[in-house]
Amino acid sequence: MGIISDDKILLDMGLEITDYYVNIDNIRINKSRIEDYKYDVSSTSFYYINKEAREKSKPTFKQHPVVFMTDTVDDIQTQAYTQLKKQFTNFTDDV
Repeated sequence: MGIISDDKILLDMGLEITDYYVNIDNIRINKSRIEDYKYDVSSTSFYYINKEAREKSKPTFKQHPVVFMTDTVDDIQTQAYTQLKKQFTNFTDDV
């Protein structure tokens, strides 16, 4: 599961790309200490040049935290992707 973003991004080397692949991994859930039993969720989004690079375990060109709070841990991966998508304006889901 991931997204293919059409948003432009500038790489450190000065090259601008689109159609890069982003997925989420390293999802961690912590129960918060507040009385209404919320959960703090942290994960990492990994940016690859394209989906093929991800499938071949090539290095990422960027990593970015995805952090949010939720009151349920049901379908946590979908919740994490919903948060990730808020960072992009143009993307396609890759399920």
